Amino acid sequence: MSKKALWVGVFGAGTEKKKPKRVNQISRRQRKRNEEYLAAARMFKIQHPVCGFHDHVMKCVSKTEDIHHMRGKIGPLLMDQRHWMPVCRHHHNWIANNIEIARQRGFICPKGLWNTPDATVDRR
Repeated sequence: MSKKALWVGVFGAGTEKKKPKRVNQISRRQRKRNEEYLAAARMFKIQHPVCGFHDHVMKCVSKTEDIHHMRGKIGPLLMDQRHWMPVCRHHHNWIANNIEIARQRGFICPKGLWNTPDATVDRR
């Protein structure tokens, strides 16, 4: 026989636990933007199969694995292919770790323009 109080068994008090409501981590609108971006990125990689990294010494001939956003990803910049650069993983990491040199070589926009859309960008 159970040693629980009679009222627990009779009325079910304390036996029901409500599951917390799951909150979506990504909104429907952002999920749709991500899907559009991934489709466009796939096509961009097909059209640009070779890494676009080059400097005064050499040009990389590795396969494009990533898309470097030279001006940021906020708002309409995520889809603005004018600021996309096809890169291999090695050179994408190099750009991230050498920001000032990358900026001097034109792989990153000038200071003050990061995540700032052009006036000519189509604002959907």
